[in-house]
Amino acid sequence: MQDLLIFLSVLMAAALGWSIGANDAANSLGTAVGSKVVTLRQAIFLISVFAFLGAILQGGYVTKTIGNKIIPMYDLPTIRADGVTLGSVLAACVWVVVATYWKIPVSTSHAIVGAVA
Repeated sequence: MQDLLIFLSVLMAAALGWSIGANDAANSLGTAVGSKVVTLRQAIFLISVFAFLGAILQGGYVTKTIGNKIIPMYDLPTIRADGVTLGSVLAACVWVVVATYWKIPVSTSHAIVGAVA
């Protein structure tokens, strides 16, 4: 059961990453693409590289803040912590996808912190 929760959490985390990219990628380079300073292909490459680097280099700090200061994950039984993780990521992903579809500007960091809370 725990392996299934971990697998689903990783799958939903990838979906959340996709939804965040769909929602926020244009914020950083939309103007540059629109004014033809960079091509769409160049913008996709830049966003992909630097979003990945940001997640790898700084993502641990975010995880520690959310996982220790908002919800003390280490105080929960493992199966409960995995359930909280899956539920939070699922809720944030669904909200960001729905908001993006409806063209509602949302803060994706607020979405995940709100889902965890």
